[in-house]
Amino acid sequence: MPNKKEPIFKRTKDGRAVIKFLGEAKGRVVLTTTDKLETGQLLAYIPRYTDTEWWDDVVYNKSRKLFDGKLIWCFESKNDLVGVAKFYDAVNNCTFDEEGKRGGSRFKYYDSYDGKMPAWALKAYPQLEI
Repeated sequence: MPNKKEPIFKRTKDGRAVIKFLGEAKGRVVLTTTDKLETGQLLAYIPRYTDTEWWDDVVYNKSRKLFDGKLIWCFESKNDLVGVAKFYDAVNNCTFDEEGKRGGSRFKYYDSYDGKMPAWALKAYPQLEI
């Protein structure tokens, strides 16, 4: 069973979805680039999170509550009215750069981008060097 203090995120081997596990073989889709799944969809019977033939590990930043490759809003100030949408690099605690490489820009504040990813993000996500 996943540690309740720190959620377990796994990416499908084909890279098309990230699942937040709610149990050993149950989870919620938190990122998808395919029409076969929807963000927020509950998956009741899936391969166990320990099955390395199905899943790759996803780095999770516990303090920011963001997983690697998550689309986020970035701000320089808490009072900013405009944010920049980028993909989060949980390994380096920053964003991916415009070419999909790790170690991009650093911002003071990050906020989750909730909902379905826009078309440009769906196209860009598979190009990230995860």
